Amino acid sequence: MLFSKLSVIAVYAATFAFAQTSTFEEDFNAISSDLSALKTTIDAFTGTPAEALAVSSAASTLQTGYETALADTNAATDLESQSVTVAAAVQSLVTPHADGLAALIAKESLFEAGGYKSLVLAQVQELSNASSQLLAALDAKISADISSSASAIEGAYAAAIAAFLS
Repeated sequence: MLFSKLSVIAVYAATFAFAQTSTFEEDFNAISSDLSALKTTIDAFTGTPAEALAVSSAASTLQTGYETALADTNAATDLESQSVTVAAAVQSLVTPHADGLAALIAKESLFEAGGYKSLVLAQVQELSNASSQLLAALDAKISADISSSASAIEGAYAAAIAAFLS
């Protein structure tokens, strides 16, 4: 009887850990997709109001992705067992962040000419804050070192913020 109860508990625990891993992977896949969509809209931006709205909408979608991942990270009880996977997922987001934010910086003069510079700055600051909160929450839940990846992502945001502040 005790063995069967322990078996049931083990199955539930394994199922719960799998669900957390699955949710985490879904969150990071969504963020990766959101970053790609945002870069595509930035690359297509030529200064029109419709394109500015598309960039803003894509940034809002990414913001929601960060918020969802943060909520799921805060709710997770066993990310430590997925520490290496989490660190690899964070590392995989460095290049998309760097590329997307570099594309944004390259279009800064177009955003300024259209009168969208302050809107872009506000959204980049919000995204930077959300990203930093997510990275800090992940760092607190795992033992794998994500500091270099986090620094690279935060550095890309800092460069974009500096470009739009000038």
